[in-house]
This record gives sequence, C-alpha cells and structure tokens, in this order.
Amino acid sequence: DVWVIQGLDIHPDAVVEIYNRWGSILFSSNSYQNDWDGTYQDKNLPAGVYYFVVSISEDEVYTGSLTILR
Repeated sequence: DVWVIQGLDIHPDAVVEIYNRWGSILFSSNSYQNDWDGTYQDKNLPAGVYYFVVSISEDEVYTGSLTILR
C-alpha cells in the first residue's frame, strides 16, 4: 500500500515530509507522486503514528498524523 494524497497532483511543486515521534525526518519529496509506502531506508517502519507536513506554498501548509497498521 502507498499513502495517496487526493488532489496533490494539481500542485506539482508541493513538498511532502514524514516524521517520527522524535521529529526525525523519514521521507521527503519535492514532487510527491503518491508513492510513499511506509518504509525508511528500504525497511518497513513499525506500526505506529507518524506525522506529516504538506507544503503547497509558503502560505498553505497542512500538518497532521497518519497511522501505519501492519
């Protein structure tokens, strides 16, 4: 499975970042293609809560959490 962000395809310069609970960045993309599969360094991340930042523009930034279930 991959994390699909609906509507992001109309914002090709959007930046997507995923963090763990300690604030370490696990994933970053300047042109997200709905392709993050819950891995870090080619290994499956454990089940748990992770945090995202989606920056559409300097004035339009979305944050939240996502949960990986295994």
